[in-house]
Amino acid sequence: ASLCLIPLGKVGPKDILCRNLFRVVVTLVQWALTLSRTVPRHKQWHATIIDLIFDSPRKPYVAYREPSAKAIMSVESLTFPQQASACRKGNFLMIKSHACKITEMTQSKTGKHGHAKCKFVGVDIFDDKNVCQLLETSTHNVRVPNVTKTEYQLIGISDDNYMGLMQDTGELRHDIPLPTGELRNKILEAFGEDNADVTITILKAIGRERVVEVKKMHF
Repeated sequence: ASLCLIPLGKVGPKDILCRNLFRVVVTLVQWALTLSRTVPRHKQWHATIIDLIFDSPRKPYVAYREPSAKAIMSVESLTFPQQASACRKGNFLMIKSHACKITEMTQSKTGKHGHAKCKFVGVDIFDDKNVCQLLETSTHNVRVPNVTKTEYQLIGISDDNYMGLMQDTGELRHDIPLPTGELRNKILEAFGEDNADVTITILKAIGRERVVEVKKMHF
C-alpha cells in the first residue's frame, strides 16, 4: 500500500508535486538501506544520509583511500619460505614483522601430537636492540628475508651529512645518511685521510637499508 499524506478533497498541482517528492525520498532511502547490507561501511558515501534521516549515532566518517603502491607490494617478493627446523643460529628470520638475525635456537622433543617446537630468539638487524622471540612448529614454514650486501665507494659527504656513494657500475646515489655511533666516527676518520679509498658496505632487507661495514685502502 502506498503512503499518502495528502488530505481528502481537491488535489492541486502542489499536492501532486509533494506526493511525488515524498515517493522519491522513500525510494532513495530504500536504495540506501539495500546498499548498506552489501557495501563495506567505509565505502558508503550514503551512510551520512541514512544517519541524518534516522538520527542514529555514528562514528566519525573516514574517507576510503586506495592503498599505495608500497603498501600492496607483496611480502613474498621481500621474503621466502623455509621450514622452521632448517633454520640455524646466525641465519636471518622474520619475527613479528622484524628482519632478525637468529642468536638462539632451541628445538623441543616431539610431543604427543608428533610435532616438535622450534623457539627462536633474534635481534633486529636494523637497530640491534629489538630482541624478538618466535615459537613455531618445526614442520611449518617461516618467512626468511631476502638480505643483500652491496659495496660502494665513498666519494663525498654533503653538508647535511649524506654520503655520496658510487657502485662498481658507476651508478651514483646520495640518499644514505651517515650512520651514528662508532661507524660514523670510522667513516669520518677514514675519509679525512689523504689517498685513502673508503668502501661502504650497505645491508638491505624488507625495503630498508643500513651501513654495516667500513673499509679503507691506502695507495
